[in-house]
Amino acid sequence: MQTIAANENLAISTPGIAVAPSVGLRVEGRIARLKLGGGPNGHFLSQSTISTLREVLAALQAERTVELIVLEGEAGVFSSGPDLAGLYKSRTDGTDAAREFARASSKLVLEIARHAKPVLALMDGVVVGGGLAIGGHATYRVVTERTRIALPQTAVGLVPDLGLSRLLARAPVSLGPYLCLTGAGIGAADAIHAGFADGMIHSDRLEALCEKLANPFAGAMETILNSFATDPGQPPLLALSPGVTSAFANSSAAAIAAALAELQEHQAKQALTAIASGSPVAMQLALALIRQAGETRYLEDCLRAEHHFICKLLDCGEAYQGIGSRLVEAGRLPAWLAARVEDVTADLLSPFLTPLLPCDGLPPAQALDS
Repeated sequence: MQTIAANENLAISTPGIAVAPSVGLRVEGRIARLKLGGGPNGHFLSQSTISTLREVLAALQAERTVELIVLEGEAGVFSSGPDLAGLYKSRTDGTDAAREFARASSKLVLEIARHAKPVLALMDGVVVGGGLAIGGHATYRVVTERTRIALPQTAVGLVPDLGLSRLLARAPVSLGPYLCLTGAGIGAADAIHAGFADGMIHSDRLEALCEKLANPFAGAMETILNSFATDPGQPPLLALSPGVTSAFANSSAAAIAAALAELQEHQAKQALTAIASGSPVAMQLALALIRQAGETRYLEDCLRAEHHFICKLLDCGEAYQGIGSRLVEAGRLPAWLAARVEDVTADLLSPFLTPLLPCDGLPPAQALDS
């Protein structure tokens, strides 16, 4: 049986309460249940959702009766990630909504990871992109038999942000780059194997779990969690061939594609097809982020580097090409900065290493060598 223990990558800190239709709050006994979804944006994360979550988390710091914060979704969806189509449509309204959203989301992830009280993420159902960032940085990360996780950022001209590069860097062998560049969907067993979650509990037992956690006389939180945990089975990702995993150990998207092209197996061809459809520049930047995240101790450094590249991809239009063609104007082919991964050069990447606005930029020492 999988043992559910605290996420070792976390620590502590954060500073009132608002209400947004996309966030529900119920205090039951010693737990506070924060429910995502149900607002005008459905299960997508909006600026109002992020702001409300941050305010509620801050208010719960001083709520003495609350010993555990539970993050959960509804209707089989934990979180569909940022409302990218909404951010795309707002790009002409005279605001910098996408950059503001990215900054606020990064702060939310840090506040979840550093909260003074333990946070339990019940990642039941669909978990996409930034949804994994919110759940994956909680103290306890639970998945169910309905969990389906995907990271499609590079397919829409973005990079894994909100601390996702840190999660990907800590995945075994070359699974981080593989999941990032292919956007392959994974279930509970793979999520635990990759380090995105700590254990599995059946979805039909989540209400009973929360009821017991809420009871101040029921015992220690981790003991209760482990009493509900079940065996997720063998991770399908273990069936990836040595050739595919070896290919994704390369440091450039072009080298990965070249190694995959030499393999005859179906897995390699699937991965190559996925790589061919995404943004070559975003893929190379994503690999750089994952590599750096594997070498840094602090979540804050990962968030800063990710935000830098997100802003650059927005400013140059690469992200809007991907979001527009994939999510808004279906059928239109994106005009990427580079047509193929083989066309990504040092000159093409150099603008991504230059400073942003003073409030956004990376210190010179943190410029990523792609």
